[in-house]
Amino acid sequence: MSSRAVFSLIGLTAGLIWWAIDPRELSAVPDDRVAIVALFAASSLALVACMTWSGRALGRWAGLSAGLALVVAAVAWSVCGELPAAALSIRGDGDRLWWWALGSFVFLYVSVPFAQIFQESGRLRFPYPELFRHSWNNFFIGVVAQIFVGLVWALLGVWGALFDMVGISLFSDLFGSRPFPYLCTFTLFGFGLAIGRESEAVIATLRRVTLKIAQALLPFVAFVALLFSLTLPFTGLAPLWKTGDATPLVLSLLALFTLFLNGVFEEGERAPSYPGWFLAGLRVAIVTMPVFSSIALYGTSIRVEQYGLTPDRVFALVFASIASLYALCYALAALWRRGGWMQLLRPVNVGTALVLAATSILIQLPVLDPMRLSAESQLARLLDRRVTAASFDFATLEFELGYRGREALERLAAAGGHPEHEAIRTEIAYVRAANNAWEAREKKAEREKPRAPMRFTVSPPDLRVPPGLEAWLASGGWADNCAAELDCLLISADFDSSGTREYCLLTQGKLSGSSVCVAMGEKFPIYVGRLVYRGTGPPPPLSKLRENAPTELRPSPYQDLVLPSGEGVLEFVP
Repeated sequence: MSSRAVFSLIGLTAGLIWWAIDPRELSAVPDDRVAIVALFAASSLALVACMTWSGRALGRWAGLSAGLALVVAAVAWSVCGELPAAALSIRGDGDRLWWWALGSFVFLYVSVPFAQIFQESGRLRFPYPELFRHSWNNFFIGVVAQIFVGLVWALLGVWGALFDMVGISLFSDLFGSRPFPYLCTFTLFGFGLAIGRESEAVIATLRRVTLKIAQALLPFVAFVALLFSLTLPFTGLAPLWKTGDATPLVLSLLALFTLFLNGVFEEGERAPSYPGWFLAGLRVAIVTMPVFSSIALYGTSIRVEQYGLTPDRVFALVFASIASLYALCYALAALWRRGGWMQLLRPVNVGTALVLAATSILIQLPVLDPMRLSAESQLARLLDRRVTAASFDFATLEFELGYRGREALERLAAAGGHPEHEAIRTEIAYVRAANNAWEAREKKAEREKPRAPMRFTVSPPDLRVPPGLEAWLASGGWADNCAAELDCLLISADFDSSGTREYCLLTQGKLSGSSVCVAMGEKFPIYVGRLVYRGTGPPPPLSKLRENAPTELRPSPYQDLVLPSGEGVLEFVP
């Protein structure tokens, strides 16, 4: 049977599993745990089976495919166990599935070349040239398969649209039916993988073109790295910390340096076609790589020390640690005085790739769970009194760390021995009343915003301000409008003929909109309305009212306040 038929059949089988489960109908993750694991297992098994197929040693082929798929399924089972039921609506845990999708890709991408070599030879020997060739070829084979799937779906779209124009919806209905996307996409992807694997000359050409690009760009990257390293002693590290982007920038430079260096090194069977002076400069540039990895580690460590762990910082530490492993080993290889120093990159690349694959698994398990590590780090900062309740970010625990964060909040609420126990419980209540982290932080900033003291004058000058009125106006935001003493004017009258006086605050130049009237209740002021200017011209300035306060009341049916000299009235609007 041809590889195209085998791969299409494998893809069709995976598509049938996806159709039978249909992830669009899944809801509460714990209840659908088996279904989600089956989807991950089916996809991984199909991909590994297609990539390791050789037509020989079918038992070994099936065992390899099932073994790698079993690892993916087992970790997916653990990840799904960390997810809450949908009814609990604990925010943040949904990111776990995205992390595992990326982690499973990294694990399979690193592991499949080893499986391909073992499937072909049956021996646990993995020559570096073959690992290099498989790792690059697999990437381009996957790209070819995705292009094939995309083009076929574009053709199907045109097909359906053409017949829709003449009133025949049979084909568009078929292409949009429930089983068709699953069955078609997976089958086409398998067929596309077969096309990619059969097109060895095309894949080899793509690989050579990519390596030529790496060969052309490596001098530029090496020059940037060397020049930046020579600049640091004069500028210091302080400018880096001010940007807040030091870690991602230096990690990006290290990633490009590592990628291009390996592209030039290739299988390691021949020396790069560079002049001797450049190879000497390249070794110096490689020696500077630990400088960049140290910057990334130190910068992330500073943030962790200041603000504790978050999932982003856990991943940053992981990436920086792996980059440091590459950088240190490459630098040691470059310092090797004997000839053929680049041959030392072989064991470094293989060993670090295995570390990367293992890390992509461990970070999904409780041992390196970013949610757990972050929740424990944030909790310890507050319990150890390294931060106060006022400066602690409770929104991170509630909205960004999933059920681990919710558990940490419960422990904080129960920490009766903490000197700020009541303040902690108050902040927890505030954050649980919010709908998202942004809202919680905005409301906290608003509560903590220093308010300017209320400044206003009264008319008549002997008007007594009731106790509590000034504080009530300030809490309502009127202090922002009354920063200066002459910005606001407080007047009083019995506007609603109730036998008690109301107090109205007028702001400078805004008599028609910014005013507030309150009646003094038994415990606190009560909002009762506002004053609106009615007249033929612009409202008089507060300075004029302050000098000659209006005193005449006119029913309307409420009492309107007649302005002096017939300039209009202030109408009471309840």
